Amino acid sequence: MASVNRIFQLVEYGPPVAILGELASHLGSSSADAEQELRKVGERLQAQHSLSSSPIEISAKGVSAKGIAGTISIRRNAELEIRPKFALPGDQWQEDLLFLALFTVYGHVDLIRTVAASSTSQNTMADLVGRILLGLIRQNSRRPLKTRRASTVFSFEPVSELDPEALLNPDDEGWSQRVYQMSLDNEWLATIHAGISSLIPHVRDASVSGGLTDLAVRWGRPRTRPSLIHRTMPPRLSAWQSAYDLSFELNRGASTSPSMGPFSTFGFTVATWQTWEALLERALVMAIGANRVALQRPYRFGTSEKGAQKSALQVYPDAVISDSLGSHIIDAKYKGHQERGFEGITAADRYEMLAFMHATGTVRATLIYPSLEAAPVGTPPTLLEVSQIPLGTVRAMALGIRGIGKPGGLHRFIQDVAKAVQSAVETRQAA
Repeated sequence: MASVNRIFQLVEYGPPVAILGELASHLGSSSADAEQELRKVGERLQAQHSLSSSPIEISAKGVSAKGIAGTISIRRNAELEIRPKFALPGDQWQEDLLFLALFTVYGHVDLIRTVAASSTSQNTMADLVGRILLGLIRQNSRRPLKTRRASTVFSFEPVSELDPEALLNPDDEGWSQRVYQMSLDNEWLATIHAGISSLIPHVRDASVSGGLTDLAVRWGRPRTRPSLIHRTMPPRLSAWQSAYDLSFELNRGASTSPSMGPFSTFGFTVATWQTWEALLERALVMAIGANRVALQRPYRFGTSEKGAQKSALQVYPDAVISDSLGSHIIDAKYKGHQERGFEGITAADRYEMLAFMHATGTVRATLIYPSLEAAPVGTPPTLLEVSQIPLGTVRAMALGIRGIGKPGGLHRFIQDVAKAVQSAVETRQAA
């Protein structure tokens, strides 16, 4: 088996790529074994992101990826890199993907502003995450990640309040006393330590690897287990929340228990359609105002009777916003292939908009896609199609997303969302 790390590349929703032969040669195995390894990767991603099917598809033409982007280990010395469809070859898309993952899940905006954006070198995903994690830890170096922990000590010297009866009956080693000490051995540090340990074998930059290794050695190996579910840190330790959140995501992406041994793995992937939907929802609130945006709210669509039981039928638009003309449905759409371009609003989407418009009583709906031309943020929204249906008008628009992780990128994207929404008002008024 080869010892040199190799990255195999795919493009999300791109054409199949014949990588099985090269992967088998690199792993020193048969094509059937290499295919099995990729299927295991797909199963891991499906479980991690709660997908209905594997995002890795294998056919006679090759291997393709759908609805997922990022980097994940195939084996210890082989990684699969899936470039998101909104990025171009040669882009430092890892910054955008990392920003999107952490912003849509935890609301962090400034994680990579001073660390990744200032770097002139081409980062692998592991290098990028390592730089950011080091920066987050170092900026909190004067705030030790300690928690108050109870322990029992035996001593002939009183170190805590003693029961009068216990004074007359000490143990051989002294009085049993309950004391509280500040300790690094806690769930928060254990989670960050596990994230560091999963990164170290995959970081190529020597300075980043050295910094992470030094931290892991100085902290020692915590006896406490890392978090199995995400938690909000106590207010006293809130400055460490970003480092904890990033480490928790790293641990979710690891296929084995994170360790510094030879079997540790690295993975940082994003379910892109879920992330796109969450990004649009957050951007709408920031652009329009929370009081004018209803997200994923149920609307009555009809009733259903089954025997003696009668229940309400409901629909859930991604967002319904209020403006000077009333209500306006916004729905996030992600599917599409870069090489094919926009193929039109599907019949299924039109029927879905009919249901939404009927339930909400509006005559306007806008489907918003990421630009299939990989346009950068700040590019004016593109009107793709206008469809007239019995209940009103359905528009399809595309927004640029490249560069959203760079300084000012999110602000420009929010302005683009506001322009897309405003254009619906202007179109209606002109009509």
